[in-house]
Amino acid sequence: MYTPKEIEQICRWRSEYATTPPDRLLLGSNAIPSTYRPAVATQIKLQQLLGNKLPSLSRCGIYIPEGINLEQASGEASALYKQRFVLPEDSLLDMTGGLGVDFWAMAQVAKEAIYVEQNEAMYSASAYNLPRLLPDRQVNLLHGDSMQILEEIINRHHPTIIYVDPARREDIMGTKRVYAIEDCTPNLYELIERLEQLNEPARLLVKLSPMLDIKHTLEHTPHIQQVEVVAVKGEVKELLLLIDLNLSQLHRDQITIRATDLNAIGRATSVTSTYVEEQASPLQISPSPLSYIYEPNAAIMKSGLYRSLGKQLNLAQLHQHTHLYTSDELLADFPGRKLELLEVIPFRSAAIKGLKKRLPMSMISCRNFPMKADALRQKLGIKDAGSTMLIGTTLQDGSATLLLCNMIL
Repeated sequence: MYTPKEIEQICRWRSEYATTPPDRLLLGSNAIPSTYRPAVATQIKLQQLLGNKLPSLSRCGIYIPEGINLEQASGEASALYKQRFVLPEDSLLDMTGGLGVDFWAMAQVAKEAIYVEQNEAMYSASAYNLPRLLPDRQVNLLHGDSMQILEEIINRHHPTIIYVDPARREDIMGTKRVYAIEDCTPNLYELIERLEQLNEPARLLVKLSPMLDIKHTLEHTPHIQQVEVVAVKGEVKELLLLIDLNLSQLHRDQITIRATDLNAIGRATSVTSTYVEEQASPLQISPSPLSYIYEPNAAIMKSGLYRSLGKQLNLAQLHQHTHLYTSDELLADFPGRKLELLEVIPFRSAAIKGLKKRLPMSMISCRNFPMKADALRQKLGIKDAGSTMLIGTTLQDGSATLLLCNMIL
């Protein structure tokens, strides 16, 4: 672990030796003392990843203790998206500060912000980084276990919004990752109980693994007002729980569910509903595929808001259990993949025989189909390439079918 003054010198060396291969830097043919060479080499090695994942922080020349810290941190788009949960009058408490990416984003909005981190190396890095990232904000940095000093923080700062990113523990052998809330630290249920005892009327924003089961989480976590599935460029990155201790517990089916996908510049497309509204929404089924086919993005897939999406966009599905939509006119802003239908091919021996000859390559996907994509590819003998998409699916009449489509960018 290095002091902020040593970190400052390491960052100077990073700039001076920016074009030197990290492996060569470690050999010692330079003026950097051996104690600091690994840290300088790490900074140089991480520059490209840092620039891609966190461009604003990269421009400020932040220091990163280890590569794993950057890998586990939020990307810039998802970090900045969390600003929507913070009010200008808020006092923000980040109980699990880490590299400080989410803290940096949310502190830009809040009136006051408190960062807490128990890992000494991460705290030292943030003591160097955060004053440079937030030069005009009132921030307080605390080193310690936030659960142990919770009462002290509450009594001194009276936070109105508390952010928690619980760490997922592994089993004793370190071979199996766990995703249940009760297997994470700090324990969310314990935190809620202690805040209730302190009569602290705060809101909690909790970042959780996208592997968690949403309905199970809603059943076992009190005071949830909203759960949001956040994806970035089609990949689900996190679940966010908004918990309001000022409000009474809602029934699971009445809690707001939001599925959001962020593009490369952070622009969000969202579908919002509750499970009551989802179940009550009429299911529109098309008797046959129309000119365009749509596949929802990963956030909608995770949320299960299929009927709500169809109702919102006035689109019909291909089958009750086939979560593909269809229309005669192109819906350019559909939140997911858009395809132009070229051909409907019955999944029968006579129809697919010789398909390889006229379609030697195509992307392949399966939705509600009796075979997985890899098995279908092997059966057809088609290479995984090209600008077309062959979708194995089931239509309204129950027939297994292949849809040959052009992908629309």
